[in-house]
Amino acid sequence: MNIVIIGAGEIGRAMEKILKEKPDSPNQIFLWDKNQGKVSGQKPLEEIVPPADFIFLCVPSSAVEEFLTTIKPSLNPETIIISLSKGIGDSGRTMAEVLGDNLSGGFFGLLCGPMLAEEIMLGKKAFAVLAIENGENYEKASRLFSGTNLQIFQSSDVKGAAIASVLKNIYSVLFGICDGLGVGSNFKGRLLVEILEEMKRIILFFGGRSETAEGLAGLGDFFATATSIYSKNYQSGVEIVKNKTCSLAGEGIMSFNNLKKRLGDEINQFPLLKILDKILSDPAKANLLLEKLA
Repeated sequence: MNIVIIGAGEIGRAMEKILKEKPDSPNQIFLWDKNQGKVSGQKPLEEIVPPADFIFLCVPSSAVEEFLTTIKPSLNPETIIISLSKGIGDSGRTMAEVLGDNLSGGFFGLLCGPMLAEEIMLGKKAFAVLAIENGENYEKASRLFSGTNLQIFQSSDVKGAAIASVLKNIYSVLFGICDGLGVGSNFKGRLLVEILEEMKRIILFFGGRSETAEGLAGLGDFFATATSIYSKNYQSGVEIVKNKTCSLAGEGIMSFNNLKKRLGDEINQFPLLKILDKILSDPAKANLLLEKLA
């Protein structure tokens, strides 16, 4: 197998580690980054893209469409593209929509779940669903990860997984706000229930299936992101309360602004998003979260 990993950041390096450590792996793995200095001996895209069996997108959501435009002329239509990008770009489209507008159906998927790069680099287990429409291509990916530290499960709900991956980052900011306020675990337990119900309704709004919120792409990934010391999204919430501002560049806040534009007036259907909007506009209003659940 020829495998190309786009993006030499934390998650790209983690994917490289997982696939390189596969027992008796015959795979050829090429890491590529826009910043050539990040990858020693980096080969040009026009050399590594055409023979690729798999391409993993490990870049910020805002960079996905630009990259797809770059490689489309040399892309083999049989190549399976798997995105680990979790956000909404400036166009307001989810990764499922961006990939669907640029690629053939069934030959792209989303890898979503509790996969903290820092834990992977420490040799710890990770778990994800591969949301992809083509069952045969899921089986190919399943064989690719067999025997590795990443255990994957099948889902055909590409739309639901895409928006769940956005929401888990956004709602993790709320958990950080809770810890910044010092409200305790009982309060967060109650908030978790509210988050899960709102996540289900937003997934349905985007054409996905509500049960996706209860799986690894939703609740599983949310829990890992909202409780981990490694999570920029969680830390963003803590900083908002303590410093009345946020200097961290996490996907949660960046995606929230684009999701807000996409929803327009429909955001009024989702009270937790509305509360977060008010807090981000005026961090001194963080206590609104307490009042909502009082």
